[in-house]
Amino acid sequence: MAAEDTWNQPPLQVTEPATLRAFAHPTRQRILRELAVRTHARAADLARWTGEPANSLSFHLRTLASAGLIRELPEKGRDKRDRVWELANQGGYTFEDPIADPGVSSFVAERFDWLRRLLAREFDDEQSVSTVQFGGALLTKAEAKEFSEQLGELLTKWRKHGAEAAERDPADTQRRAYDVAFALGRSAPPAAASQD
Repeated sequence: MAAEDTWNQPPLQVTEPATLRAFAHPTRQRILRELAVRTHARAADLARWTGEPANSLSFHLRTLASAGLIRELPEKGRDKRDRVWELANQGGYTFEDPIADPGVSSFVAERFDWLRRLLAREFDDEQSVSTVQFGGALLTKAEAKEFSEQLGELLTKWRKHGAEAAERDPADTQRRAYDVAFALGRSAPPAAASQD
């Protein structure tokens, strides 16, 4: 499948134990995050961006490829030694029970820590844009699913835009990776008033 085709795939439901194990390692999560904001990347660049030695990175890339999370693009390599990779599914990932699996749970905890730091305005960078918005809507379950799908499509549109722009102009120093989080769920019932 061509790289362009992977952008319109629905999120991959990660349930297989081998895939969960592959996803669980922090270095592999960094690789997946780097590939999530690009159309593809060279192994040498991934090593530099993640700070991993080339031999260690190769092991992690093979593990991710064996689990079906990434795939090699030999046609993009400069020669046979130049290995280029892309996400097997640009649609993202979902997990049945992210808290139950220890590796995925650490990833979720890391994302919650990022959100806490974002809310606390701990990121002090001239390139930083921190936007947090809370809201609600009265929806049916079907409407809530449609809303979630539309948010996913919007995120995909901007991820693809950024990846293609970075591919056209790799020297653009203004382009940075931004994390995005959205949650959609039923409102929590109000806490019972304390009886004094």
